[in-house]
Amino acid sequence: MNKKLKTLKLFNETAEELQSSLFADFLNHHKKIFARYDIKTSKTILNLPDIHSIREFVLILRQFIQVNDPVSFKKMNDLYEKVPISINLKNQFREIFKKYNKSLDSISFEFNNKFITYKEVLHAYTYGIHAHKFSSYRRKLNEWKKNDFIYNRSLFHYCAILVILLHLIRKIMEINKKTIEELSSRK
Repeated sequence: MNKKLKTLKLFNETAEELQSSLFADFLNHHKKIFARYDIKTSKTILNLPDIHSIREFVLILRQFIQVNDPVSFKKMNDLYEKVPISINLKNQFREIFKKYNKSLDSISFEFNNKFITYKEVLHAYTYGIHAHKFSSYRRKLNEWKKNDFIYNRSLFHYCAILVILLHLIRKIMEINKKTIEELSSRK
C-alpha cells in the first residue's frame, strides 16, 4: 500500500512540474491557442507557446505517456484497478483514462488520403523532435513540412493535444488527492 501511495504522490508532484511550466504559463496568460488561415496572405497565423516552452513541457509530459514510466497513464490505470478504494474513485479515473484514449484516437487531419490521429501527431513531434530523434517520426514531420498548411495544422494540433493532456492530468491530480486521503484514513 505504501508503494501505491508513493506512486500517487509522485504523479501529483510530476503534474505540479507541468503546471509550473512555461507552456502552462502561456495558457494561463493567453487562455487559448489558435490557428487562423489568412486568405489574403495565404499564411497560417498561430498563437502558440514558443518551441522552448513546448520542449520543456514535453520532456515532463513524456513521463505520463511512456508506458514504462512509474507515473504513466497506463501504470496509473493498472494501479487504480488494483488499489482498494471506493468504486466512485475508480470510475472517475476510468472515465479520465477513457477520455485520454479517445482524444488520442480521434482524427486530427487528413494528409495524402490518410486520416492522421492525434496520437500520430503527438508521437511525431514528441519522438521526432523533443524527447527523441527517431528517424521514422522525423520523416513524417518532413513530409508534413513540405506543405505549410499541413505543417502548421499539425503543429497547432500537437499543441491542442498537449492542452487536452494537461487538463486530463489536472483531473487525475484531483482524483489522486481523494484517493490518497481515502487510503491514508485506512492506516
